[in-house]
Amino acid sequence: LVPHFRMSLQSVKIVCLRLAIIRHNFTTQILKWYFRIISLIKIKLTRESSLPTHQSSSIILAGLGLAALGYGGRALMRQMPNAASKMQEALQNLPKFDAESMANSKYYRGGFDAKMNKREASLILGISPSASKIKIKDAHKKIMLLNHPDRGGSPYLAAKINEAKDFMDNAK
Repeated sequence: LVPHFRMSLQSVKIVCLRLAIIRHNFTTQILKWYFRIISLIKIKLTRESSLPTHQSSSIILAGLGLAALGYGGRALMRQMPNAASKMQEALQNLPKFDAESMANSKYYRGGFDAKMNKREASLILGISPSASKIKIKDAHKKIMLLNHPDRGGSPYLAAKINEAKDFMDNAK
């Protein structure tokens, strides 16, 4: 079956797609129709050069697009069973999110102790409890630049940061 050459490009695309989808191996069908269309265009161009070059190049690009669509569809169809099983596995391996798992979270529960101690001071400054005075000073400066009240930081947090620095300095 050779389609009549006077068909529009859109109707040729529709015929190619319909014929290709009907077959199981639709990629080869698309390529067969693409080469058949190209050969018809070459015959038409040799008989009379009434078809402008930009029109013929757009037809060639449309054919290449159909071929790419066929290859992509074929790859997608091959991967669908694998993707479904992998998605099922991933959903089963997700950690459960309930109150018990959230209660045992590894994150630090907020709030400050009533009285400053070495552990809390080192947590506030982000240093080890046995850090040197230079590290304490650098950590304090870095945190205060981020949390200073003149730059929109909280006065309460700034007071706690200063208290932590004073406690660590006096503990040495």
